[in-house]
Amino acid sequence: MSINDKRRIRSVSVTPASAGSNEILPATADIRYNVYGFVAIAELANKITFMSDASDISAEWPLAANGGMVVGVTEVPWFSTNVGEALNVNMTQNVSTGITLLYGVDNGNA
Repeated sequence: MSINDKRRIRSVSVTPASAGSNEILPATADIRYNVYGFVAIAELANKITFMSDASDISAEWPLAANGGMVVGVTEVPWFSTNVGEALNVNMTQNVSTGITLLYGVDNGNA
């Protein structure tokens, strides 16, 4: 069974360039974001951490200059926000960093 059998997979692309917390998906009442895969490429060296509002939900991942990472799609989310919280990315540098996520949403009861 593919993950599309269970939930609709969506994508979003952002290019934050500021150190600190940057919103990827807004807080929405009764919604939890589940991230199934992503790509992140940084113009200069940077470290990123995904967050549910202000709480870390991933490890801190270092990205080399003009380098990045691809995290393949899985049946189980790599990480999920808390219900009703935004999905943010925290960056350690003021560096243009392209991020594309594949995600699904649910109400926390899935």
